[in-house]
Amino acid sequence: MTQWKERLRVFLFPTETDVWLGLLRIGLGLQVLFYALSLRADWNYLFAEPGEGLIGRALPEALLSTESPLIPRLDWLVMLTTRTGFSQSTSL
Repeated sequence: MTQWKERLRVFLFPTETDVWLGLLRIGLGLQVLFYALSLRADWNYLFAEPGEGLIGRALPEALLSTESPLIPRLDWLVMLTTRTGFSQSTSL
């Protein structure tokens, strides 16, 4: 009976290194980073003021406000940076 349990344990939990998991995490992180950098040119168009952009900031922030009032919003960042002297397009 113990031999059967040992074989099952070795089959389900083989002793392997977790190098592949580290490489997977690094690869996925790089992919997300490069994808975000590729969207940099369209970021202003996507989240511009209502009437100027694709969807504006009002719709995503209205959806976020239904979830929780404590979730950080993009409008908070824009308001903070415009008060410090930056333009809206620079903050986006």
